[in-house]
Amino acid sequence: MGAAASFEVKKYPGDAPVSAEDLARLVGTENVPAGLEAGVPLSVACAAVGSLPPVPRPATAQGEFLRIITINDCYKLENYPRVAAALKLERHAAASLGCIVKATLPGDFVSPCIITALDGGRAMFEALNVMGFDLLCLGNHEFDLGFAGLAAKCDSFKGTIVNSNTNCKELAHLPKWATFEVGGRTVVVGGFVTGNKAIYPPAALPDITPVDEAIPTVWEAVKAERAKQGAPLPDLFLPLTHQLTPEDKATGKMLSAHGELAGRTPVILGGHDHEVYIDECGGGTATVVKVGADAENIGIVDIWWDGAGELRRAVTLRPATEYPLEPETDKFVKGQEAMLESMMTSPIAVVERPISSKRVRFTAEDSVGSFLLTMLKRGLKSEGVEIALLQGGGIRAKKDYAPGPFTMGDLFQELAFDCAQAVVKLPGKVIAETISNARGAPQPEPKGNANFLHTDGDATVDPTTHALTHVNGQPLDPDRMYTVAIYQYLLTGLGNLEPLLSYAKANVQVPHEECCFPAKPVILGQCMREAWRDLLGFKGWDADGDGRVDREELLAGIDRAMAELDQNGDGKIDRRELAAYFAKARCGEAASASLLEQLISALDTDGDGCVDKGELAAIAF
Repeated sequence: MGAAASFEVKKYPGDAPVSAEDLARLVGTENVPAGLEAGVPLSVACAAVGSLPPVPRPATAQGEFLRIITINDCYKLENYPRVAAALKLERHAAASLGCIVKATLPGDFVSPCIITALDGGRAMFEALNVMGFDLLCLGNHEFDLGFAGLAAKCDSFKGTIVNSNTNCKELAHLPKWATFEVGGRTVVVGGFVTGNKAIYPPAALPDITPVDEAIPTVWEAVKAERAKQGAPLPDLFLPLTHQLTPEDKATGKMLSAHGELAGRTPVILGGHDHEVYIDECGGGTATVVKVGADAENIGIVDIWWDGAGELRRAVTLRPATEYPLEPETDKFVKGQEAMLESMMTSPIAVVERPISSKRVRFTAEDSVGSFLLTMLKRGLKSEGVEIALLQGGGIRAKKDYAPGPFTMGDLFQELAFDCAQAVVKLPGKVIAETISNARGAPQPEPKGNANFLHTDGDATVDPTTHALTHVNGQPLDPDRMYTVAIYQYLLTGLGNLEPLLSYAKANVQVPHEECCFPAKPVILGQCMREAWRDLLGFKGWDADGDGRVDREELLAGIDRAMAELDQNGDGKIDRRELAAYFAKARCGEAASASLLEQLISALDTDGDGCVDKGELAAIAF
């Protein structure tokens, strides 16, 4: 990249001493052994507390260098305290090593996740703030929150979310690039998410510029801005990408052929794949770095200039378990776990007659399957679903339920798997024959038939002949195309259910698993909407007694509800106002914090933590 820049020669001490107080702050007082001498080298102190030490300074680095701590595709908080420890240790050592430390996460940091299903993403964003992350790019699953909900949650992040290639008006406030300085040199960061439309939720499909088109466009925009400022070209381009590895390799080839970016892009910090991948792209100019999902590994990427001014990089992969639990993040995670545990005891529905999941591989009689699928179907009413199907092997708790409350814990025990629901069109004849064949298959004791198909409560199947006679309460039309919610794996071969599988292969564009509907959040959301209806006396909104709430009755009911709930007149219902109304409506019974959280989250589409008039209308579904 031309002649080497002139930098003052500086000696970096490297393994600097650390005080006991600083060490306790970094890894927790309980992890610091008694008698550890003050001022011991950091590497010695790390060994004493059971932690890996900071990575040494690159031997050929001249001047200040860049150190990146990176993880990708994180759907749970379990390893975050260890990531925070690694990050704090590296930042503590930064001055003695002569580096700038940045923490990055290239997409999928909020969903799909149990906690996000309950709080709309609040905890996952706050965890990144607690750890002190600097730079994120969007992943496809961030769009699970919807455009407005995602935009609101992005505003809560204290670092920078770089959005270089999505063209959504709700996200237009996110920067197209970010810059910072390393030893007098300028670094430009871009954030790019895959343009594969098949993996986005249908209701939140973003307009995306393909990654390999967006990168040169962003670079030209950066150049134009710096030219106006009279500044030289940036020295380093750092793309955060959320796309499959073959796409990253193609991006690497594009970069290697670019006259200016080829020598300025040493790494592509990637996400989307859940496996570790660290390798050079075609052309050898950039290394793709993906460290695996859920922060089980921590990537430490060093980028530096040597004495000749050449740009170099090195990647170190470390297991998260080699670090202790950082106190502040550990406290936060434990608090979220406690909240989740308390939520699991919260009632979300009412069992009206005895049901069981002990014999779901043998019979549909008094089955939990019908109970769950009825709620699932209602939760997907906006998708036009007319019948919902799930195999007995997907219902797991083996429990009996007496009439009374059905808790969130019950739901998570019964549906232990994600049970991603595809919404597809199927002929009545194919549905009926598949149910008949699945239920008529051998059911050997004690395991039974894992492929025994269950339906929602609005469908009728003859218990003796296994013939499907009614769908959505209406007589079956064998030739009609029905909108069906079904476990996506059944469409791609699980159980080898015929004629379903053959028909799907020939006639159905099976949606990618990532844009299917996870069963538990759908059911939970529907339960909470029904809880709102019960709380507000929704049936009483039917003023003319015709058995349905029409638009005028709905609007009038919402106006009355808002007048009573919205105590401060700001047009929104917050948790305090909901708690007060709940106690009044239930004769002094107090709502738990977890129930209030769930009720708000079920309707809060814009992510502001409240329910407005428009959001309240969702109870009509």
